[in-house]
Amino acid sequence: MVLSDEALHAIVVEAGSRMKIREHLSASGLFRVVRSGFEKIVDTRVAELVEISLADTLMSAFAMFSLKDPSLLAFEQLRRDHPHLPLIITEDALSSNAPHIEELIQHDLHYILGVKEGDHAYLFEQVQAAHQRQQTTEVEIKGSGVTHQFRFINQIGLNQSNPDLRVNFVEYWEVSKNGNSQHFSWITDFEHNFGQGEKNLSVVFALLMMLAFLVDQTQQVACRLFQAVLSKIGCRTRMWEDIRSLFHTLPFDSMESIYRALLHGFKIEGLVILDSG
Repeated sequence: MVLSDEALHAIVVEAGSRMKIREHLSASGLFRVVRSGFEKIVDTRVAELVEISLADTLMSAFAMFSLKDPSLLAFEQLRRDHPHLPLIITEDALSSNAPHIEELIQHDLHYILGVKEGDHAYLFEQVQAAHQRQQTTEVEIKGSGVTHQFRFINQIGLNQSNPDLRVNFVEYWEVSKNGNSQHFSWITDFEHNFGQGEKNLSVVFALLMMLAFLVDQTQQVACRLFQAVLSKIGCRTRMWEDIRSLFHTLPFDSMESIYRALLHGFKIEGLVILDSG
């Protein structure tokens, strides 16, 4: 027996109404893991001047990347509505190509784009050659059990076809005590200035973007509630628009509540207008 798309959708939605979600793979569970990590970061600010905790600040920035524009069309609408708003575009390695970068430059947009050695062999060869000529800047920071290594160089050709398109390159390794390492690399139009932005702001934004992407992909693969909502709505663009709308207008206590509201529907009991006097 072959089920129609409508029947399959009905089964998925019905299953979503009775499901017990895997808490550690749900949005709420993943967000708690993210926050617990943020709470372990040492806040070096002057305590008397701190109004918002570092964990809350980072969660707000994380939410900014999580509640992303649902599509390029939505982003274009934002640009039309706010033509003078300064923006930083953060994207993965699929976007690190000359036509896209030239378009960003044309629209006066800053960018931080991921790059991979397999897709950008010429770029990495140029960086390695510069390293051998001692033209790169290298920084190593030893932490408690983890070593952070940075390498950057400005104004290097993007690829063999577009050597005149100059970008700034930054590379990062995180090496644990047992020798395991993680490696990330980006290109940007930001020059080295106080560590890729004042107090490493640009790199922090890039890492937050990647963290939001990881949480999003984990939900899509492993969260049955997310999958049920997507099946009901039928379109990722509209789903993200609906999530953002509820997030901005109603006081939900968790992302799970937003997902269940989208899956089952909801109603608002009356309207109370607060008296400013």
